[in-house]
Amino acid sequence: MEAATELAELKHYQATATAAQVAQAKSDNDTENGTIFGTVLGPVWDLSKLPATAKVMDDVANSEDGFSGPAKTYFHRDRPWVVDPSIQTCAAHKPSQDHASYPADMRPGATAWVSCWRICCRTTPTPS
Repeated sequence: MEAATELAELKHYQATATAAQVAQAKSDNDTENGTIFGTVLGPVWDLSKLPATAKVMDDVANSEDGFSGPAKTYFHRDRPWVVDPSIQTCAAHKPSQDHASYPADMRPGATAWVSCWRICCRTTPTPS
């Protein structure tokens, strides 16, 4: 029953999404690194000028699979577009992602990135 409710919710979002929301979702999908925070934090979040921060963000991104990979293997839950082909994604996906379990592994990475962001905000000087 829970899966049917999730699919109905996804169909609702798909049917009611504005062009701007679809474009934002595609942008979020395509930005798989710490630069994603730049739209919120502004020019102070220029990772080319924050090499130590960029390294931490890269280290976090590169360590995600160690946490999410075993869970994905264990649960082996098909993605929504596999279960119901009427559900469209906002961006192209790799066929290898079809059976890589759902939900996606963004939660561990996002949690770690937000933790890094909080630390960086405490240690990054703000422009005067």
